[in-house]
Amino acid sequence: MFFMIAKNDINNLRPDENRTPSNDLFKVGPPMKGPKDKPHVFVAKGNLYVFCQGLTYSEMYCPSTGEWTVLECKPQGIGALISHFVLDDKVYFGAECATSVGEYVLSFNLTGRPPRWNIVSDPPPPETFSMIFALLSDPLLC
Repeated sequence: MFFMIAKNDINNLRPDENRTPSNDLFKVGPPMKGPKDKPHVFVAKGNLYVFCQGLTYSEMYCPSTGEWTVLECKPQGIGALISHFVLDDKVYFGAECATSVGEYVLSFNLTGRPPRWNIVSDPPPPETFSMIFALLSDPLLC
């Protein structure tokens, strides 16, 4: 279960070890289907989205139905989600490659039926990465 507090009540909160939830907190909705490791949380299209950095599934909360929906899993080979931003009907993620060096750029269509993942750019092949890395000068030696 999660709770929300009215904006005008925030300044009135005081730390107190004996404090219990009262009428300044009100129930918003049911709990998610499961815990999320280092979540990416945002509101878009009137829904609350919680994308997990790790291997557990992501979820969407719809306030009009009061329910959580489990979203499609990340594509195979995608590691931890690193960062995100929302643009129009999509959320874009930078993600680690689970099997080699490099990062993916992924998008998730928030309004698709069903919502879908799309790989926007693949990580460069390891030999390309090592060639670029070899050409970089060492800043400590400059």
